[in-house]
Amino acid sequence: MVENSQPVASEPYNAVESDRQKLKTLSPGDNDYFVTLNNLSNNLMARFGRSRNSNDLEEGVERAKELLALAPPGHAFRLAAMSNLGTALQTRFKFRRDVADLTQAICYLEASLESCTTQHPYYVALVTNLALCLRTRYLQDGDITNLNRIVEICSTALGACSSEDRYRDGLLNNFAAALQSRFEQLGDRADLNTAVRHFTACLELRPPGHPKRPLILGNLADTMHLKFDVDGDLEDLERAIGYYVAALQLCSPGQEGYTQLLTGLGTVFWLSCRTQDDDQKLETALNCFRAALASSKESNVDQSRLLDCYAAALQTRHAKFGDISDLDLAIQSFVTSLDMQHPSFPRRFITLLGLGLSLLRRFTTLGNPDDLNSSIECLSSSLQLCAPRHYEWVTILSACGNALLARYQDTGDLGDLDLALSKCRDALASCPPTHLNYGEVVGTFIAVLLERFRRLKDLGDLQTVIDRCDSTLVSLPRGRPAIPRIKEDRAYAFLARFWQEGDADDLRVAIDSFLEAIGAISEGHSQYVSTHQHFALALQSRFESTSNREDLEVAMQHYQMTSRVCKRGHASYVPLRMNLGNAFRLRFEYFDDLDALDEAIVCLAEVEGILSTAPGNPHYVNCIVNLGIAVFMRFQVQRNAADLNLAIEHLTRALALPSSHDTQIHFTLGTLLSVRYHESGSLNDLEQSIQYFNSAVSQIPTKHPIRMALLRNHGHALAKLAKHRDPIQNLDLAMLMYGESLALAPSEHYDQPLTVMQLAEALRQRAMHLRSDNDMDTATKLLQELIETLPQGHQLLPAIYQHSGSLAITKYDLIKEGRFLEEGFKHYAKAARYTDIRSFETLDSALQWASHAERLHHASALQAYQTSLNSLDHHVLSTPSVKHRQEALRSFYLGARTASLAANATACAIDEGRVELAVELSEQGRGLLWSQMARIRTPLDSLRSSDEDGQTLASELERI
Repeated sequence: MVENSQPVASEPYNAVESDRQKLKTLSPGDNDYFVTLNNLSNNLMARFGRSRNSNDLEEGVERAKELLALAPPGHAFRLAAMSNLGTALQTRFKFRRDVADLTQAICYLEASLESCTTQHPYYVALVTNLALCLRTRYLQDGDITNLNRIVEICSTALGACSSEDRYRDGLLNNFAAALQSRFEQLGDRADLNTAVRHFTACLELRPPGHPKRPLILGNLADTMHLKFDVDGDLEDLERAIGYYVAALQLCSPGQEGYTQLLTGLGTVFWLSCRTQDDDQKLETALNCFRAALASSKESNVDQSRLLDCYAAALQTRHAKFGDISDLDLAIQSFVTSLDMQHPSFPRRFITLLGLGLSLLRRFTTLGNPDDLNSSIECLSSSLQLCAPRHYEWVTILSACGNALLARYQDTGDLGDLDLALSKCRDALASCPPTHLNYGEVVGTFIAVLLERFRRLKDLGDLQTVIDRCDSTLVSLPRGRPAIPRIKEDRAYAFLARFWQEGDADDLRVAIDSFLEAIGAISEGHSQYVSTHQHFALALQSRFESTSNREDLEVAMQHYQMTSRVCKRGHASYVPLRMNLGNAFRLRFEYFDDLDALDEAIVCLAEVEGILSTAPGNPHYVNCIVNLGIAVFMRFQVQRNAADLNLAIEHLTRALALPSSHDTQIHFTLGTLLSVRYHESGSLNDLEQSIQYFNSAVSQIPTKHPIRMALLRNHGHALAKLAKHRDPIQNLDLAMLMYGESLALAPSEHYDQPLTVMQLAEALRQRAMHLRSDNDMDTATKLLQELIETLPQGHQLLPAIYQHSGSLAITKYDLIKEGRFLEEGFKHYAKAARYTDIRSFETLDSALQWASHAERLHHASALQAYQTSLNSLDHHVLSTPSVKHRQEALRSFYLGARTASLAANATACAIDEGRVELAVELSEQGRGLLWSQMARIRTPLDSLRSSDEDGQTLASELERI
């Protein structure tokens, strides 16, 4: 706050009338006329200061003009007349906000100063008043030449001013205020240091009891606040609080400067909340701002600053507690503040920065692209208005980078990502580690680099992130709010490198680092959701490598913890739901939890629905891939061909979008097409599958954890191709793949039995071609070891028994030893008894059993047919809808094998002379058909209400 040099008026209220009466008795030529007119003008202005009566103001200005007209150049009282008129116009500007008054005031005061020597008794007073007018103009037009002029005239006046001069305190105050404003524009630390010295010297000249002591206390508080913004020294913040409190204790509501003091106190409490994470200080800040708004009556620059500060505090509370009304009110306050400002207002860029950040936050909460585009527009305007040396320059650059990153994440435009990185690099180049916002600037830079790594997979970006995090954690003072985020980013970089290269040490470091970061934050912290989510993701990754169930369960706990506080609209909601869906999918995949599969599809389908409106979003490809995998898993349970086709459609669509995940998509598409070949018999699907596998194998690093499953599935596809061409070559290659996959698998890995079982099947096939007893014996040994080591109830046991049965029957076909025949059918019977696992696998085992028993005229044929019919009914009933049941009965793989099942079973019973059982089996087959027809029957009332044709058909059916 700046001030004029006029002493507090003490004239009695009737002095104006006394002067008027006296003036009536005088003529302009009288010597006392000039003195009386001067007194009248001053007394009118003094009375206006008390009463705020605009009539007094207007008459006071007019009397001052009349006075100047009576004092031509060379007149003894011209200096006083020009000075009084300048001061009167300055007062009227403050009341009416007419820039013409301010311009004229400066002209008269400049003219007064030009005609006045430094030894004149009113020289210091003139400089003080002129400095006030110039700084007021600076606040209107932002022209820094106003500040330079203040520094020039105040430097001269201070040199000529004695320590006893009664205007020295006002001069020091206005000089310091100009230096502080110039520092905010140019960043010259000498200006700030000199401002502190002059404000402190002014305070010494205004001891307790001085009427203007509250003003200088407030100005010193503002300067300490500014020093904290620049240096981040908490002692400066505490000094600012002390000065504001001391000043407010000397003021009362409605007094000049009271609103500004409340605004300043609220601001430092808000800053204290940000640096110390103290919710109580945030509420104290908001209470200060509300009290200031209640006492503020004028729309001026002080009101604008108050609205900016109030909005910033509301934005902080929204970030902590998520109440969208806080964010809406913050945006409204920033907009109102902008409307109050002249386009050249020097602090306009601060308001635009706050508005841009609030709009960005609302975009990340609600997802409205208009908010994002408006945010980028505001931040760009703020950057254009801000001087490059201003201490907020780096904050604006970083905010621009953050907004551009958000738009890249929404649209996938690499141009935005490159521009975001450029802004962040510029910010870091201008931001020393001592800067208050250094941690936040580093955090934005790291976020952009991590996003670029996800897109381009450049390991150099990850190393840059790790190095920058390490150096930042060393340089940041303890307690800085950015530290938890930097720790989390460092941990995530190690996790991302593990995903890329598969080094278990990186995963270990990531998990340990996440644990450390989690220990430093509590629920409500801005990093709570992302840190817990990423920790869960790391545990999930370790589970996929080691199959330690505890890791998956703990990961699920952390996902569910964060889900309680992360609602739809939160910036982390989409990745959280996607990761939770994947965790449910893993729980099904490894532990056969069908409810978990349903939950996975629900989560992933919700995310797909959210992101389908922004297909450029980098998460969109991941979502489609993961949803496709979950739908494929549902196919594996229910064998609904529509699910398999839908899963392949999802993966194909994902492959057509720009992504850094093509390798994973090739792997998954290869797997799905290989399965569809098994269902449909299309050799084109199998050949395309192998092409995708070849592409993925060539790109996956040798230590990557996914390579183990990739090699197994690739080998399985080659083993299938061996049935069509080059059997020995393809089987040899398949077995090499199986061997490498097993070599990569940790001991007791959950997937290891599946690879061993498929290797045994490849050995069986090669034994048939080569008549190799050695291959047969090796395959038998592998399967027997699995049967002996896997626990009863393991989901793979039915398939292992089925393969063991197939292997034994193959041995019988080759060497005709009866023991292999009996052994084979015993294995088939065991495989078919697992009705509580996956219904299709049980049915497949029973059908194979029946086929071989019928072909070989084995005594178990009738039992096999009975088991097949029961399994078929169980499998069809397990499908979720009428449509899916129809598709299951019509599927290529199942339909061809079950079309004559009931007839064959009946014939088998007749052959064995069991006529009554034959009738039962025939009725069972017919019952299966009619029960399914009953379940898929359309009620006539629904048919009748569909349309006119439906009414006709319903009536005809009812007649029949």
